[in-house]
Amino acid sequence: MIVIGRSESIAWGFTTTHADTQDVVVERLAGPDAYETEHGPQPFAVREERLRVLFGGEEVLRVRETRHGPVVSDLADTAPQGTVHAVAMANLLPGDTAAAGLLALNRARSLAEARAAAALISAPSQNLIVADSAGAIGLFVTGRIPDRRAGDGSLPVAGHAAPAWRGMLPFEALPHLERPPSGMVANANNRVSPPGHPAFLGRDWHGDWRFRRILERLPGADTAEAQAAIQTDAVSLLARETLPLLRRIPRPGGLAGTAHDLLQGWDGEMSPALPQPLIFHAWLSAAGRAALAAGGVPEGAAEARPEFLRHVFAEGNGAAWCGEPGCEALAARAFADGIAALAARFGDDPARWRWGDAHRARFAHPLLRFAPWLLGADIATPGDGQTVNRGGMAADFSHVHGAGLRLVADLASPDGLLAIIATGQSGHPFSRHWMDMAQGWAAGGMLRIGAAAEAEAGRITLTPAR
Repeated sequence: MIVIGRSESIAWGFTTTHADTQDVVVERLAGPDAYETEHGPQPFAVREERLRVLFGGEEVLRVRETRHGPVVSDLADTAPQGTVHAVAMANLLPGDTAAAGLLALNRARSLAEARAAAALISAPSQNLIVADSAGAIGLFVTGRIPDRRAGDGSLPVAGHAAPAWRGMLPFEALPHLERPPSGMVANANNRVSPPGHPAFLGRDWHGDWRFRRILERLPGADTAEAQAAIQTDAVSLLARETLPLLRRIPRPGGLAGTAHDLLQGWDGEMSPALPQPLIFHAWLSAAGRAALAAGGVPEGAAEARPEFLRHVFAEGNGAAWCGEPGCEALAARAFADGIAALAARFGDDPARWRWGDAHRARFAHPLLRFAPWLLGADIATPGDGQTVNRGGMAADFSHVHGAGLRLVADLASPDGLLAIIATGQSGHPFSRHWMDMAQGWAAGGMLRIGAAAEAEAGRITLTPAR
């Protein structure tokens, strides 16, 4: 089955919904072998899992389960005395139909048939975006979403009075979008359900910068090549929103002043050939640490995500996090700290710093990582975690998460497809197709895939045996 792709009739792709489909449930013990329910004590279901160890013996894992799911506190014995912690997971429920749904999607010939297939995809929760050859488009949220009796999934819930979940929300209740008047459907891992929607999917969401940038560029992008260009867009709306604050701080002296000058005409493009993305992210990282410290968060206890910083630096929100004399002063201190860190790493000439020196994607063989001479590629890349051309980062700004596949399906052609993967078609390090797409992927290129009539050299006919 094809997970992302096209047939002669439809094209489809998935993005992660980030729906909260798991809950930790606190179960009260009723003796050594049972737990409490509203109907009285119930015994644990117990099984043994045998793990064969290479060059060793066999390890036996004893797994206890409650009606909610496996007991995870047995792994570390972290539950308060007299209780255990079980985890309820929608994807562990019986009656899984995910494979049937994917098969139905592969066979669908219209948006309506794709919707019916989406209703069968029980796990994981994904945003399925579909277009058919008749011009209909839509977005369907797939997967089983719990209907909670209490809480929003962010904290453990008590399991002894009643089951934590009433059941699963019906597919029809989930947020879907079909044939919008705008003629556009997009998703970039952003929130799909507005506040107050009857189907509660979760509490925590990624920022919408990538989604809004796609919507900026979609009008008029009516060719496959124009759609491909959107996927390689490296402009950060987060940077554009935050730069006014940075430009308002007094120009610092010395090296930091030179770096501050470089930001004045920058438009937020995260190009590997520019110093500005490095300056911006060094400041953003330092500002996040400073805001958490000012708010009393112990060092290392939390990560200052961009969504948090957007809240802090929004007008009137930052008083508790910025301290005295305010957010502009915190931003100024963080800028000086960030530039000092960059100077120690890249030298004392900000104009010579390059985003591509830090924001590099390294491709190691998944099974042969111990052999550094088999490193497939180490490439300077554009983007960051908030650009359409996603470049999620580690603390040192290296590129660790992004689009391993880019694909555009041209339904005006029976087999029109533009695609590229980040590595190569072969995982064999001595194949000529090991990493032969990496440079083209980093440069934003795509390959046109389809039948080439002029390349046909013959035809094979298969006749079933009687």
